[in-house]
Amino acid sequence: MEELQDVETSYLLMAQKDEYGEEIRLLKQGKTLAPKNALLPLQPFLDEDGLLRANSRLQHAEYLPYEAKKTAILPRRHWNTRLLVRSYHAKDGHAMGTNHTLALLSEKFWIPQARELIREVEHSCNHCIRRKAKAAAQIMAPCLKAELGDHCAHLAKQA
Repeated sequence: MEELQDVETSYLLMAQKDEYGEEIRLLKQGKTLAPKNALLPLQPFLDEDGLLRANSRLQHAEYLPYEAKKTAILPRRHWNTRLLVRSYHAKDGHAMGTNHTLALLSEKFWIPQARELIREVEHSCNHCIRRKAKAAAQIMAPCLKAELGDHCAHLAKQA
Protein backbone atom coordinates (compact mmCIF):
# COMPACT_ATOMS: atom_id res chain seq x y z
CA MET A 1 0.00 0.00 0.00
CA GLU A 2 2.85 2.37 0.79
CA GLU A 3 4.40 1.71 -2.62
CA LEU A 4 1.15 2.69 -4.35
CA GLN A 5 1.00 5.89 -2.31
CA ASP A 6 4.63 6.67 -3.19
CA VAL A 7 3.93 6.18 -6.90
CA GLU A 8 0.82 8.36 -6.68
CA THR A 9 2.82 11.06 -4.90
CA SER A 10 5.57 10.95 -7.53
CA TYR A 11 3.03 11.34 -10.36
CA LEU A 12 1.38 14.23 -8.56
CA LEU A 13 4.76 15.89 -8.00
CA MET A 14 5.61 15.46 -11.68
CA ALA A 15 2.37 17.13 -12.77
CA GLN A 16 2.77 19.96 -10.27
CA LYS A 17 6.39 20.66 -11.21
CA ASP A 18 5.51 20.79 -14.91
CA GLU A 19 2.70 23.30 -14.43
CA TYR A 20 3.37 25.09 -11.13
CA GLY A 21 7.17 25.08 -11.01
CA GLU A 22 7.47 28.81 -10.35
CA GLU A 23 4.86 28.75 -7.56
CA ILE A 24 6.60 25.80 -5.88
CA ARG A 25 9.95 27.60 -6.08
CA LEU A 26 8.47 30.74 -4.47
CA LEU A 27 6.82 28.76 -1.68
CA LYS A 28 10.06 26.87 -0.95
CA GLN A 29 11.83 30.22 -0.59
CA GLY A 30 9.12 31.44 1.77
CA LYS A 31 7.91 34.16 -0.60
CA THR A 32 4.32 34.99 -1.43
CA LEU A 33 2.69 34.43 -4.79
CA ALA A 34 1.90 37.28 -7.16
CA PRO A 35 -1.41 39.03 -6.40
CA LYS A 36 -2.92 37.93 -9.73
CA ASN A 37 -1.83 34.30 -9.43
CA ALA A 38 -4.74 31.87 -9.95
CA LEU A 39 -3.61 29.72 -7.00
CA LEU A 40 -3.63 32.56 -4.46
CA PRO A 41 -7.30 32.10 -3.38
CA LEU A 42 -6.49 28.47 -2.52
CA GLN A 43 -3.82 29.54 0.02
CA PRO A 44 -1.32 26.98 -1.30
CA PHE A 45 1.43 25.44 0.82
CA LEU A 46 3.94 22.63 0.46
CA ASP A 47 3.50 19.53 2.62
CA GLU A 48 6.30 17.29 3.93
CA ASP A 49 6.43 15.36 0.61
CA GLY A 50 6.77 18.59 -1.37
CA LEU A 51 3.23 18.40 -2.75
CA LEU A 52 1.39 21.64 -3.40
CA ARG A 53 -1.78 21.55 -1.31
CA ALA A 54 -4.72 23.89 -0.74
CA ASN A 55 -6.03 25.06 2.60
CA SER A 56 -9.75 24.40 2.62
CA ARG A 57 -12.63 25.40 4.85
CA LEU A 58 -12.52 21.88 6.28
CA GLN A 59 -9.05 22.24 7.78
CA HIS A 60 -10.37 22.06 11.37
CA ALA A 61 -12.62 19.02 10.83
CA GLU A 62 -10.95 16.38 12.97
CA TYR A 63 -13.02 13.50 11.61
CA LEU A 64 -11.73 13.90 8.03
CA PRO A 65 -8.47 12.45 6.71
CA TYR A 66 -5.59 14.79 5.93
CA GLU A 67 -6.09 14.40 2.14
CA ALA A 68 -9.67 15.67 2.43
CA LYS A 69 -8.76 18.67 4.58
CA LYS A 70 -5.69 19.65 2.59
CA THR A 71 -6.35 18.63 -1.01
CA ALA A 72 -3.52 18.31 -3.53
CA ILE A 73 -3.65 20.92 -6.30
CA LEU A 74 -3.43 19.43 -9.78
CA PRO A 75 -3.12 21.25 -13.11
CA ARG A 76 -6.14 20.82 -15.35
CA ARG A 77 -4.30 20.40 -18.64
CA HIS A 78 -1.64 17.89 -17.53
CA TRP A 79 -1.87 14.34 -18.86
CA ASN A 80 -1.45 12.86 -15.35
CA THR A 81 -4.55 14.73 -14.23
CA ARG A 82 -6.48 13.51 -17.26
CA LEU A 83 -5.44 9.90 -16.48
CA LEU A 84 -6.53 10.36 -12.87
CA VAL A 85 -9.94 11.68 -13.95
CA ARG A 86 -10.29 8.76 -16.39
CA SER A 87 -9.57 6.25 -13.65
CA TYR A 88 -12.14 7.82 -11.31
CA HIS A 89 -14.65 7.90 -14.18
CA ALA A 90 -14.04 4.20 -14.90
CA LYS A 91 -14.21 3.36 -11.18
CA ASP A 92 -17.64 4.99 -11.26
CA GLY A 93 -18.79 2.43 -13.78
CA HIS A 94 -19.06 5.06 -16.54
CA ALA A 95 -22.59 5.84 -15.43
CA MET A 96 -22.57 8.04 -12.34
CA GLY A 97 -22.17 11.37 -14.10
CA THR A 98 -20.09 14.49 -13.78
CA ASN A 99 -21.17 15.54 -10.29
CA HIS A 100 -20.49 12.16 -8.71
CA THR A 101 -17.04 11.92 -10.31
CA LEU A 102 -16.31 15.48 -9.14
CA ALA A 103 -17.34 14.57 -5.60
CA LEU A 104 -15.03 11.55 -5.58
CA LEU A 105 -12.12 13.57 -6.94
CA SER A 106 -12.72 16.42 -4.49
CA GLU A 107 -12.09 14.10 -1.57
CA LYS A 108 -8.35 14.17 -2.35
CA PHE A 109 -7.63 16.63 -5.17
CA TRP A 110 -8.31 20.21 -6.20
CA ILE A 111 -8.40 20.59 -9.98
CA PRO A 112 -9.15 24.05 -11.39
CA GLN A 113 -12.18 23.83 -13.70
CA ALA A 114 -12.53 20.15 -12.85
CA ARG A 115 -16.12 19.92 -14.04
CA GLU A 116 -15.08 20.85 -17.60
CA LEU A 117 -12.23 18.33 -17.51
CA ILE A 118 -14.58 15.57 -16.35
CA ARG A 119 -16.98 16.42 -19.18
CA GLU A 120 -14.12 16.28 -21.69
CA VAL A 121 -13.14 12.84 -20.40
CA GLU A 122 -16.75 11.64 -20.52
CA HIS A 123 -17.18 12.87 -24.12
CA SER A 124 -13.99 11.11 -25.22
CA CYS A 125 -14.77 7.84 -23.39
CA ASN A 126 -15.51 5.08 -25.92
CA HIS A 127 -17.50 3.06 -23.41
CA CYS A 128 -19.79 6.02 -22.69
CA ILE A 129 -20.14 6.88 -26.37
CA ARG A 130 -21.31 3.32 -27.13
CA ARG A 131 -23.61 3.24 -24.12
CA LYS A 132 -25.32 6.52 -25.05
CA ALA A 133 -25.66 5.71 -28.76
CA LYS A 134 -29.17 5.55 -30.17
CA ALA A 135 -30.33 2.32 -31.76
CA ALA A 136 -30.37 2.41 -35.54
CA ALA A 137 -33.75 2.32 -37.29
CA GLN A 138 -34.06 -0.16 -40.15
CA ILE A 139 -35.67 1.11 -43.33
CA MET A 140 -37.54 -1.45 -45.43
CA ALA A 141 -36.18 -1.76 -48.93
CA PRO A 142 -38.61 -1.81 -51.85
CA CYS A 143 -39.47 -5.21 -53.26
CA LEU A 144 -37.75 -5.78 -56.62
CA LYS A 145 -39.97 -7.46 -59.19
CA ALA A 146 -37.13 -8.79 -61.31
CA GLU A 147 -35.42 -10.62 -58.42
CA LEU A 148 -38.47 -12.14 -56.75
CA GLY A 149 -40.65 -12.67 -59.77
CA ASP A 150 -44.30 -13.47 -59.23
CA HIS A 151 -44.02 -13.51 -55.44
CA CYS A 152 -43.91 -9.67 -55.29
CA ALA A 153 -46.73 -9.38 -57.78
CA HIS A 154 -48.81 -11.77 -55.70
CA LEU A 155 -48.12 -9.69 -52.54
CA ALA A 156 -49.02 -6.47 -54.35
CA LYS A 157 -52.37 -7.95 -55.47
CA GLN A 158 -53.20 -8.99 -51.88
CA ALA A 159 -52.56 -5.49 -50.53
